Amino acid sequence: FSGALRAHEAQHVEHARLAGAAAVRELRALRAACDAIGPAATAIGQRLTSQFQARDRELDARTRNGATDGAVWPASAPPP
Repeated sequence: FSGALRAHEAQHVEHARLAGAAAVRELRALRAACDAIGPAATAIGQRLTSQFQARDRELDARTRNGATDGAVWPASAPPP
């Protein structure tokens, strides 16, 4: 169980890592007037957060929150 849960959660961690890398990349490339930097950066953050939350929701839907990965307790229980 714990190995399967760690593997499933590692996929979520990878999504977060990718989101962070995308944020750094996009914020470094951001060019805007001083009064527009804050709102532009906020928009980037909100868009990336939404995009990567959708990836997490899709992962959990596809794996039934890790059940199809073997993350089921008790370990002898069949996936729901």
